[in-house]
Amino acid sequence: MEPEAPLVLVVDDMPDGQELLAETLQGAGFRVALAGDGRAALEQAFALDPSLIVLDLSLPEVDGWEVARQLKRDDRTLHTPILALSAFALPIHRDRALSAGAASFLSKPCAPAELLVEVQRLLDNADDDRPTPVQVSAKELR
Repeated sequence: MEPEAPLVLVVDDMPDGQELLAETLQGAGFRVALAGDGRAALEQAFALDPSLIVLDLSLPEVDGWEVARQLKRDDRTLHTPILALSAFALPIHRDRALSAGAASFLSKPCAPAELLVEVQRLLDNADDDRPTPVQVSAKELR
């Protein structure tokens, strides 16, 4: 039985951007879930437990920087890698995204091949970073 393909949550408020990202990822064999604003991104991330989140930083409701901060403060998504995307291409925007919790940053528009390389790199690194569950026993308690 083959393992299930990783689920990538794509967060972008522009339908064309969502569609392009989803097609690129699905074409490479990933499963994709979509969110169009920051509030929906948080709900989807907590409900679906994605393997990775591709997060546009300019979002309605809750901006991408705040979404990243909230995801990194929650135990459910603490170890989920975030790939920040933004039309803001200045180093300060990249630094701000990384400080908020993104594992990586790409400027929009980015080449599909560049996106896929970065997604795969983050997923490979995430496997190394996930904590191994530990079972502790004390008498009858586990």
